Amino acid sequence: MIILNSILSNFLIMQKCHSFLLLMLLIVLVSACKKHSDDLGSEVSTIAGSGYKGSLNGIGKSTSFNKPTGITSDNQGNFYVADAGNNLIRKITYAGIVTTLSGIADSAGYRDGPVSQALFNNPTGVATDEAGNVYVADNGNHVIRKITKATGMVSTIAGSAGKAGYADGTGTSALFNSPFGIAIDSADNLYVADTDNNFIRKITRNGNVTTLTFIDKSDGNNNLIFKHPRGIALDKSGRICIADTDNSFIYICSSGNTLINILGETAGIGPPFSKPYGVAADNSGNVYIADTYDNNIHEITLAVLISLVAGRSLNPGHTDAKGTSASFYLPAGITYCSVDGNIYVADTGNNLIRKITLSE
Repeated sequence: MIILNSILSNFLIMQKCHSFLLLMLLIVLVSACKKHSDDLGSEVSTIAGSGYKGSLNGIGKSTSFNKPTGITSDNQGNFYVADAGNNLIRKITYAGIVTTLSGIADSAGYRDGPVSQALFNNPTGVATDEAGNVYVADNGNHVIRKITKATGMVSTIAGSAGKAGYADGTGTSALFNSPFGIAIDSADNLYVADTDNNFIRKITRNGNVTTLTFIDKSDGNNNLIFKHPRGIALDKSGRICIADTDNSFIYICSSGNTLINILGETAGIGPPFSKPYGVAADNSGNVYIADTYDNNIHEITLAVLISLVAGRSLNPGHTDAKGTSASFYLPAGITYCSVDGNIYVADTGNNLIRKITLSE
């Protein structure tokens, strides 16, 4: 009996040791997998901005921004930033040289004319056409502006300066209420996230403004109802992607304005977005989300597979690194650069412009 008890005791000790070793091995494997996942993640780097608020021009990290909110790129690899806190439109060349395209720093106002004399009030969205003209959602002035490359002049193409409201029409007879995001299609029609009117507006080349309605066939053909939409983008096929910020939804709609997908936790598809401000689409139809209050960047493939590209949810910071080792602080603007196939982010809370080199 004594021998039997001894054998059982030794057996139990061996079992405990074996379980402990298995547990330690599991922990090592999980840690290794996590490190491997981070190492394979998309690389985040800072291309412009020091992190301090300011309006300094120059190269790379010697420059400064103040709440950069919107970003877009042209077909030459230049970037344009709606530097909202400075009331400026900034240009960043592919080499990282930062200049002021238009506006006067710390001078909120409204004035059309030469780029050096024009005034903006909290510009939040930018878009470019194939000719290199820049379009601005001038949020505080409730208007849509155009910076014409050939002439260096700023003009108002839709809305009445300083007059918030809602009206379709042509040019200044139309009214907006805090327009935030702006996008352009291949025919140079503009699409505007008219935030405080809770609408998506379309502006044709001749300045005619209409309100778009989007049909949800899964809900009895009812119209989508937005709650402070801020981000908008179009892909090569004409699909319209909308960041419905205060509903924390991403809508993907056909060019015929029919809902294709709703993404977000309460919609049953995808993660729980937290007030996403920005959307962008690449040449393959993948959509990228600046999930602003979660401080991260998501990708949605054409097959509606959603993945975390970079950032750490609810953990703000300004770390340049790979994947979830990188950090952002209230990223609001996002764009795809067709020149190099990477994503660029207006990291609003950090006053930085970041690059995400996408992993293969």
